[in-house]
Amino acid sequence: NHGGPPPHHGGPPPHHGGPPHHGGPPPHFEEMRKRVLSELQQEFYNDFKTTYNANKINADQAWVLIQKLQKSKHEKFEADRRKHGHGPPPPHQ
Repeated sequence: NHGGPPPHHGGPPPHHGGPPHHGGPPPHFEEMRKRVLSELQQEFYNDFKTTYNANKINADQAWVLIQKLQKSKHEKFEADRRKHGHGPPPPHQ
């Protein structure tokens, strides 16, 4: 007779101070984001002037430019990720 329940083992203890790269983006990421955004803004203005040669356009026209920007932004981020050696994301199993 042991007198009471056996000691309770609740699995491994909670992790504290694990690897730092799980707590948000790396520091250079914020810099990169700012740079990419300002490049995109510049691109947008140039595109805008050359495409419409005007200061006012309608929503449909704006949307086309925004779609282009989204694509460009994605490409910039991809290029930057490769440059910093993070590599492509692992394939999903």
